[in-house]
Amino acid sequence: MPSTNSLAPNPDDESPHPPGVEPFWNESWYFDGVSADPEVGVYVRLGNVPNQGSCLYTVAVVRPGQPVVMVTDYAGPSPVLEDRRQIVHGADYEAVQECVTRLADYRIQFSGAAQQYNDAIDVLRAEPGTHASLTLDLHWITDGEPYAWQALTRYEIPCHVQGTVVIDGETIAVYGPGQRDHSWGTRDWWANDWMWSAFHLTDGTRIHAVALPDVPDFAIGYIQTGGEITELTQGSATHQKSKDGLVSSAVLRLGDPADPLVVHVTPRGFGPLRLEAPDGRVTHFQRAMADFRTADGRSGVGWIEWNINQH
Repeated sequence: MPSTNSLAPNPDDESPHPPGVEPFWNESWYFDGVSADPEVGVYVRLGNVPNQGSCLYTVAVVRPGQPVVMVTDYAGPSPVLEDRRQIVHGADYEAVQECVTRLADYRIQFSGAAQQYNDAIDVLRAEPGTHASLTLDLHWITDGEPYAWQALTRYEIPCHVQGTVVIDGETIAVYGPGQRDHSWGTRDWWANDWMWSAFHLTDGTRIHAVALPDVPDFAIGYIQTGGEITELTQGSATHQKSKDGLVSSAVLRLGDPADPLVVHVTPRGFGPLRLEAPDGRVTHFQRAMADFRTADGRSGVGWIEWNINQH
């Protein structure tokens, strides 16, 4: 039976796109997930920057109370395209992402070297980690309605994530909610701050929201319940930092400012990036597995990020 989702992306957009002419033109694929037993969060990003002949490849595995395991290849080789597979042959790793079934199933594989950090703030301070070996074999299976942004070339898909993560020989089963997105266009990390989030509540509600501190009462995203999508066009986000500079809590107010859905956010583990522009500007990209709790008593898990430029 055909989908009645009028906001669904074009399946052809799962494939890579011809690049624009802008130096910061970027094509980005994000994958994240949270598993409860044991508690672990993972995210993977391939950000191809073809006009610079490189990519930014990132993996983060977070477990509360344990070191964060990260791959941060800020100038990796451009991905090699083989049918529906993209392969990044890094100096000490190989990463493969494959669109198994368009808009339905995506597979991520990784094998190679990573770095462990006892404190995630060390990543933002450009301090070295210690070596770890890392293997991923994970599927992102669509579990909700794919959603195409109306203003930009981007779409978001709520997913169920399943597979395995292996850290220094220890195998961890991953089974839980997640999200993936795909965008293409200019990505200037140093132009403005933002908050992005995607989370799953225990009653089955899926929420995705993006807010910009410089644009009050404006948000992009959705609330999905029972297969029905409500687009978000209004909202705001505030956050507090701890003494070390990492975000310690946040509050999202989504929808009509007169009667918003209020969501309290508590980060559980970070996989951050320190991004330096060619002209020396720096932004702290803080991405965290988090707990989400609504003011009406519902709870859930997911990932949230803050792009915070350092002035």
